Amino acid sequence: MAPLHRPLSARPARASLWAAGALALLAARPAAAADYTVAAGGDWCAVLSATLPGDRVLLGPGTHTSGCALTLSGADGAPITLAAADPLDPPRLSPTDGSPAILSWTGSHLVVEGLTFGPHAAGEAGLRLLPDTTGEVRGVELRGNQLVDLGGVGLEATSPGALYENIVVVENTMARLGGAGVALGCSAGAVDCRVGSATVEANLIEDTGLSGTGAGVELRPDSAAHILRNVIRRSPGALIDVHGGLAQLPADGAGNVLARVEANRLGPPTSGAALRVYGGPTLVRNNVLIGGVDGGILSVDGPVPGQLDRIYLLGNTVLASGGDAITLLGWSTGGDLAMQNNAVLQEDRLGEGLPTPGGSVAVGGNQSCAEPELCFADRAALDLSPAGPLVGGAIIAVHNHLDADLCGLPRVLPGDAVGALGAESALLSGWGTAGAPADLYCPSPDTGPADGGDGAADGAADGADGGSGDGGGGDDVVVRRVPAYARAKESGGFGCATGPGAPVAAGLLVAALALARRRRG
Repeated sequence: MAPLHRPLSARPARASLWAAGALALLAARPAAAADYTVAAGGDWCAVLSATLPGDRVLLGPGTHTSGCALTLSGADGAPITLAAADPLDPPRLSPTDGSPAILSWTGSHLVVEGLTFGPHAAGEAGLRLLPDTTGEVRGVELRGNQLVDLGGVGLEATSPGALYENIVVVENTMARLGGAGVALGCSAGAVDCRVGSATVEANLIEDTGLSGTGAGVELRPDSAAHILRNVIRRSPGALIDVHGGLAQLPADGAGNVLARVEANRLGPPTSGAALRVYGGPTLVRNNVLIGGVDGGILSVDGPVPGQLDRIYLLGNTVLASGGDAITLLGWSTGGDLAMQNNAVLQEDRLGEGLPTPGGSVAVGGNQSCAEPELCFADRAALDLSPAGPLVGGAIIAVHNHLDADLCGLPRVLPGDAVGALGAESALLSGWGTAGAPADLYCPSPDTGPADGGDGAADGAADGADGGSGDGGGGDDVVVRRVPAYARAKESGGFGCATGPGAPVAAGLLVAALALARRRRG
């Protein structure tokens, strides 16, 4: 397959659906980098194995029926890219050749973008990351893909002896997997392998663990990651599992964290709790959770004992029935532990669901609702905008770890709202309903007159910048999250409105979001 050497200015004008990431990658490519296009039925693995740093292999529409296992690396700033030739007609990788993983990559600096992995019911993984002779895997990005109907894990970064750094998993859809959606690290911790840094952001992960086990995201012992703005539901055991790793950070009392779990929409799980935290240093803040049979948040000593320290549960909103909204076991031994400013609705036992840990645990600002209508704008519609006792009850949280809310708006503490949403934010949601994905938009107030001009109507579905109209006023919409499944124009919505009266105007915001756009200076 001959490479197509094209200057960047000569490439097709149609923008990738993942424009921001794609533009950054293009800017970094070496001048001599090549594009290789492989039609369905071609040997895409052989073409990929012949690439150099900065090259791209673009897969044509249709089904590619072979898997690939190779040892190869791009370079820092010049990754090797495997992507769709036409982002609007994504190719499908569905091996029939017995490949255990659809793509098994030994090396670093890889970008995989805009592909559909699966079905591959007999397979072990969609993308498996393995270390080369350096013992490291660095700079791997999985963006805007679909990983569906796989027999095992979606993304697997679990190889013994490996150090994983800068692993990015953004805007993917993972569904109907035999194992976990994203598995990071090794069960025995750093003695086997470790993830030094990872970002798992804005993914839809559902129906994982169909073989019996497998969380939406598994962050195993001694591994670090930022897990944020994901929608995860219908997995057994837990939707997010965090094991912690105290040895990886100094015990300096400064509130350092290794794992961050924030602004996620979790639940319900098929069993267990929505979020399970086995250890610290872990910050869990601004999440909205619907609990399972073991409740919403469960923190307990895990397979690697002695990790229950430097865990901060701050500003979460938890709905539960059956298991307690928050369960803390072993938290009475002291240490740097906090449960503050959480809003709880224990629907089967109104007014309950909050634990009373002893020792030196920092507790305060938490509210358990006596009636749903007293706390939220519309519980039945999952509009969890704060009301009643939730407004004005938040205290100053430990280490200033609650400086903003789920929508990214600054919190004024003490006195802000309790739970994931601050007093000036409103939540619109169909995210808890099966088949209804959730998107997060955060409009901020603007001083200009409302103008709505042309060219912005498709911004919510078709691009992170929210359209390109020229109107001079209206809302300055910062689209925090427009994942791949939203761009496919599936139904559902999860939005944040801001400003006084936002809960009352929640219904109007849905239509307004379609017309809003980011103002350009």
